[in-house]
Amino acid sequence: MTSASAISIPQSIVTVSQESADSTGHLINRSQLLTYKAALKSVRKEFKIDHDVPDDCIKLDVKCAIDEKVQFLTVSGPLEWEGIASEMKHVRFKLYKPAPGITAFKREDDVKDEDDVVAERVVIEVSDNSDEEDQGAAEHQDAMNVDSSNDKKPAYSTKFISKRSHNQVVQNWRAVNYDAPWVVPPSNLAKVLQDHIENATSPSDKIKLPDVVRNRLSPAEHEWLKARIGHMRSSVHERKVLVDEKLYDVLVKAHRPISQQINRHANTATMSRRIGEAYIFTPTQDFYQKWIASCPGCKR
Repeated sequence: MTSASAISIPQSIVTVSQESADSTGHLINRSQLLTYKAALKSVRKEFKIDHDVPDDCIKLDVKCAIDEKVQFLTVSGPLEWEGIASEMKHVRFKLYKPAPGITAFKREDDVKDEDDVVAERVVIEVSDNSDEEDQGAAEHQDAMNVDSSNDKKPAYSTKFISKRSHNQVVQNWRAVNYDAPWVVPPSNLAKVLQDHIENATSPSDKIKLPDVVRNRLSPAEHEWLKARIGHMRSSVHERKVLVDEKLYDVLVKAHRPISQQINRHANTATMSRRIGEAYIFTPTQDFYQKWIASCPGCKR
């Protein structure tokens, strides 16, 4: 274990620290931080985090060379992490307590790794039911069904957050994150944002937002979006912009258990991975956490 100092740090080394006044930064080789899972493992080992602490309770923030200000960005899952692993210069983490009443936040290592259960990458297919307003909890059966041969009714709970409760989570998140222009972009900006990301050739190109986007943002919102978009990979691999009118359906389907053998809803890391494999401009980690905390099927 090596403490960070004021000396010049090589490109192969990343400073890692805990978000607290008395935390000493540690120097970790970048090769141990190239994937989100590897970064969590390295942080656990370096800072001796107890194995009883779920992965969902460790939030990783990063700072990269392209940042114009001294700021950290919360990474939205494995895909976004891998897109900036070669550029990040400082990782900061914060430990959270599990949300009250939520028992679904087990460590992924405590059960069979979900990447082993589902060998192929999950593709999220979304039907546009934006006018659906359930009075109670949503009952979406077989959403995110990874076994197309299974036509039987699933044995696990299908109680999910209602559309009305979802809208309240969005409203509450926006009230706290007042610098954010949205949770996910509006549909009328989808094409211009998609084209912008696909045509960007460097991180500096990506943060030069198109006029049609920049002109509708406040200065604070502009800075927030630049930080988010600056760490996004230019190679989108057939992923599309996730827009607000599809967000509810996508979240519900990504939150479903991956199989009848694992009788629990998907946690933050799994939802982020599933959605990130199909979309860009996805929600932040803290939004996923607040959304899951409002799910009646996760409360025991």
